Amino acid sequence: MLFISERTLHRYAKDDGGFNGLQIERILLLEVLIDIGNETFGQEGFKSWLQSRPFSLNGEIVKSKLTTHNGIQEVIDTLGRIQHGISA
Repeated sequence: MLFISERTLHRYAKDDGGFNGLQIERILLLEVLIDIGNETFGQEGFKSWLQSRPFSLNGEIVKSKLTTHNGIQEVIDTLGRIQHGISA
């Protein structure tokens, strides 16, 4: 989801390196998504929901939407509608 190889992550950890601005933005957006998802479904329920194909996401697997900023935002919006009882 961050488009960083495992090798790069290890190098960042070893060299006490940091992420660039776009990576930080995506990490923070994913943090919001995880918080809302856990609040909505609970941790295990959210993990299951990520594998589902909700109608509101055109039947696509939720997890597949997490590769773009717009996709992540779309999933966050869907969770917000679910929390407010709007058909999702």
